[in-house]
Amino acid sequence: MISDLAPIDLLIQRAGRLQRHIRDINGQLKRDGKDERSPPELLILAPVWDDAPGDEWFGSAMRNSAYVYPDHGRIWLTQRVLREQGAIQMPHSARLLIESVYG
Repeated sequence: MISDLAPIDLLIQRAGRLQRHIRDINGQLKRDGKDERSPPELLILAPVWDDAPGDEWFGSAMRNSAYVYPDHGRIWLTQRVLREQGAIQMPHSARLLIESVYG
């Protein structure tokens, strides 16, 4: 899945939807057992990182997302924690990710 940069809670939710149901190698639903698909990937499109972003940091790179998510400070915090962590690893990184953005 490919997603634009969004608040961390929404990205966690999207990541959780990647393998919601157990399926076989061909993507067919299974009643039980192990999921046979390859590990899920969530790729996040984001602006070029800036330690000290200007007012147009998010809007100039991702105009539509900037309109949908007007709290650009939280978007910046989301990108920062994802850069630091390198991945969303659930469930053990949930608290760190959420608290890094929402305090």
